[in-house]
Amino acid sequence: WGAGYGYGYPGYTYYSGPVRPIMDYYPGVPRSERVPERSAENVTAVLIEQARKRLRIGDYRGAVDDIRGAVVADTAGGTSEAWFAIALALAGDGRNGDKALRSALGHGFKGRLELKLRDKKEEARMTAALLKAEGEATAYALSLLDQPEKLAKLSEKDAALKTLLPAAAK
Repeated sequence: WGAGYGYGYPGYTYYSGPVRPIMDYYPGVPRSERVPERSAENVTAVLIEQARKRLRIGDYRGAVDDIRGAVVADTAGGTSEAWFAIALALAGDGRNGDKALRSALGHGFKGRLELKLRDKKEEARMTAALLKAEGEATAYALSLLDQPEKLAKLSEKDAALKTLLPAAAK
C-alpha cells in the first residue's frame, strides 16, 4: 500500500532514492540544463517597462529605484541613463538628473525617448512635477512633453544638448 520509506515525499519514489524533477521528463531541454533567460538586455528592458508604469501612475521615487537597477544591468547604452535622468527630474532631483543626462550623452545617447501618456491629466501631472525643478534633465523631459523651449534655450549655450532637441525645434 505504499507504507514504505520515502513514500509521499517529493523527489522520492516508493522503490528508489531521489529522482529527476518532473519537468526533466517533458520534451525539450531539461530545466536543470537550461541557460538562464534573463540576459542583461532583457533585465534592462523589463526594469525600464516597470519604471514607465510607475511614471504613468505618479510613483516617481519607485520609478527611480527601478531605473537605477536598469542602469546597473545595462553596460553598453545610454538609454537607461536617459530614462534615469527623466525619472530623477520628475522626482525633483534635478542636479542628479543633469548628471545622469550628461552620462547618457557621454555613452552615445542621441535619440529621443517616447513618453506614452494616456491622457491630458497624466501629462498635466508630469508637467507640474517638472516645473518645480530646474536643469537640463528637466528641460529634456519637458521637451518630450512637447515643450522644447527650455531645452532650446539651454542648447544655445551647450552644443551637446542640440542632439536632444526634437526635429521641429532645431
